[in-house]
Amino acid sequence: MPVPPRVWLDENYDRIIRDNKEFQEKMNYIINNPVKTNLVEAAKDYKWLYIFD
Repeated sequence: MPVPPRVWLDENYDRIIRDNKEFQEKMNYIINNPVKTNLVEAAKDYKWLYIFD
């Protein structure tokens, strides 16, 4: 039986957020990903982004 191709990489490392500035950078990255990939025009329109509820 053929093995299906892998979708995810083996990345098992944590990132420590050391201050509020770095936290905001990571949140902005997460919030803007759907916009950068053209899934939506505005982050607030992304159905699975809960912070705008």
